[in-house]
Amino acid sequence: MRPRWVVPVAVGAVVLLVATVVLALLRRAGDGDGRPAPPPPAYDPPGAFATGSGVPLPRELDGSPIPAVLNGFDLVAALPSGLQVLDTRTGTVRAWVAPGERTGTSTPPRAPVIVRLDGRSLVVGAFRVEVPGHGTTMGHDAVEVIAVDTAGYGRAAGARIDLSPSLSEAGRLRSAWVVGSGSDPQTRPVLVVTTEAGPERRPVSYGVDLSAGRVRWQADGFAAAAVTGGLAVGAQRVTGGQQLGAVRLADGRRAWVSGTATGSVTAWPAGPAVVAGLAVSAGNGERTLSLVETAGGRVLRRRSVGSGVTCRFDGRQTTVCSSGTAGSAWATGFDASTGRSLWELPDAAAGRVAPEVGAVWHGVAYGSTTNGPVALDARTGSDRPRSPGVTPDLVNAYVGVVAADLEHPRPSAHLAVP
Repeated sequence: MRPRWVVPVAVGAVVLLVATVVLALLRRAGDGDGRPAPPPPAYDPPGAFATGSGVPLPRELDGSPIPAVLNGFDLVAALPSGLQVLDTRTGTVRAWVAPGERTGTSTPPRAPVIVRLDGRSLVVGAFRVEVPGHGTTMGHDAVEVIAVDTAGYGRAAGARIDLSPSLSEAGRLRSAWVVGSGSDPQTRPVLVVTTEAGPERRPVSYGVDLSAGRVRWQADGFAAAAVTGGLAVGAQRVTGGQQLGAVRLADGRRAWVSGTATGSVTAWPAGPAVVAGLAVSAGNGERTLSLVETAGGRVLRRRSVGSGVTCRFDGRQTTVCSSGTAGSAWATGFDASTGRSLWELPDAAAGRVAPEVGAVWHGVAYGSTTNGPVALDARTGSDRPRSPGVTPDLVNAYVGVVAADLEHPRPSAHLAVP
């Protein structure tokens, strides 16, 4: 008969062996003394980026702006067929989430956004899909909203915005994008999605309850560009053209319009409670840049500008507006709370030219001149001590992503350095 102590001893030996292996793996993953591995280095903001060819990214991201958002070392890209997550250190695909319906390849995707919903951090993108017809009922375009968790990139929520069937090109979806999310004390969080349809790219914005997966409201003729303070702010179509305006997140009803009707209006987020609007006159093409309080539409600052203007909020306290038009590059910094002008380039008296700005993040404007890549202090406009090495279009504390150009046919990722 086998002694009774043989089995317990054998089991104990196996348990001891497993514990030893696990401890060894933990030590190997840490710093050699059993402690967890330190987090990867983060530079907020990066002083420069690793030069060279970088890590190549998919050719489908060859756009301006790049249709992607950074989440740590990961690049979450909106491709025509869904959300793709890439590790910028290796270029490998970490996750892929596709729409449930057949996607429409004729609509270029726009960058997804990171939002907070019920205590979770989500990456949300919008995609054109084709809903098939049946019997005598026509098929139609729709927008499928996909939300994935930023931790593991599993599908977390979603919704479908059905568009009216159309026998002609007048109702065909041209573009769709997620603007942001917010709420007021009386409502649940609302995700704002904007679409453009038809040859005239007629805008419509929608308020979507992601938790319930349904559309709460629809604002025709309104192209939302920012969400803040219980409002969505953007370009509102009115009699005679467009005006900068806002609708309430609670019900999509108009809250205010600012200025007079003009040919067209383009808007960008310019601070926690400020939006920048570029109005172009239909008559003479004159361009006027305004910084406006989102709460009620009060104009903080207004000035005439040239063509090709884009404004970028650094996520903290400064907005940089710039134009990269060949031969007449221009850049200026504004306080994101008051609209006060902080600096402007070119400065003939100081012998300084304006850079073509690629990205603005946490107090630094990254751009380029004929002298190569340059980084400016976003508050003062002065050159930082060293060149960033590359001119990124997307930046966070870990990586910079550079768009494709004539010399580099594919976008690339470059790790941040001190």
